[in-house]
Amino acid sequence: MLRIKSISIKKIGAKGFLRTLLRGWLGLGLIGTLVNCSPVVPLRGLSTETLPPAPSPSTPSHTPSQTTFRVIPSPTRPTPTPCGAARLESHTIEPTPIGKPLRFQVYLPPCYNPQATPGYPVLYLLHGQGSDETLWLALGLTETLDRLVQAHQVKPFLVVMPHEEYALRNPQESAFGQTLIEVLVPWIETHFSVCRERGCRALGGISRGAGWALHLGIQHGDQFIAIGAHSPAPFWGDDLRLYYRAAELPADQWPRFYLDSGDRDRYLQAVLAFVDRLSNLGLPYEWHLNAGEHDVAYWRVHLEDYLRWYAAQWQIPSP
Repeated sequence: MLRIKSISIKKIGAKGFLRTLLRGWLGLGLIGTLVNCSPVVPLRGLSTETLPPAPSPSTPSHTPSQTTFRVIPSPTRPTPTPCGAARLESHTIEPTPIGKPLRFQVYLPPCYNPQATPGYPVLYLLHGQGSDETLWLALGLTETLDRLVQAHQVKPFLVVMPHEEYALRNPQESAFGQTLIEVLVPWIETHFSVCRERGCRALGGISRGAGWALHLGIQHGDQFIAIGAHSPAPFWGDDLRLYYRAAELPADQWPRFYLDSGDRDRYLQAVLAFVDRLSNLGLPYEWHLNAGEHDVAYWRVHLEDYLRWYAAQWQIPSP
């Protein structure tokens, strides 16, 4: 118990008395603080490792409060499309006059409608010697035609690309042309939604395939609205056949011809002779002499020109 020693005012004076009394009060306050606020712990035998960690003082933040939003991604949804994308199908027909199955690719344009009326036009494209039905695909046909159709620069149409099994045979001894006219065209018109009118059919080819296109265009011109011959290698005797056929087929039933070659094409002279025959007979045609050779690089550069020309020839009947 604390004892306060008595103090004589006479010995220290009034000011000294007040000073002494104030020191006593301050000492009592300090002792009370130590007694009431300090933890009572033993001082001997205490390991500092057993002491709980002192709480870190919280520093008040003076920055304005901010709300944090957590972005929750919405479920992935496919991009809506009003119709189907373009498709490429592989088919085989047998038996055929060539004695082997006829395989071919069919390009179906974007938004192809199996119930379309009166149906889509059809372009039959033939490959050259030493290649197969994938030649047109390697040139970029699907990408180019997709772009033109989706941009509404051409109306959608089907493309059929058959394979010529015996590309070394003399055309006069080959049944490939017969197979195209008598088997392939009817099969396409039975299994796909296509227009069956002459104004909805076109035939074209590259190199030997272009020779076939001219050959069949002469014999069956009344079945096609357009014939395209790109870097053609004309078959021997077809310029004379063209002359005799012109006497049989009325002028309004002839297809429109499109011929083009590079200025360094090895078959250029034969093509020029065929063009002269078309001109002398007064048949409808276009002739394009471009820079280039008889190769893939040339055809790839002009592929879009070909497709645009075919698309401009269609004569589709009204529904």
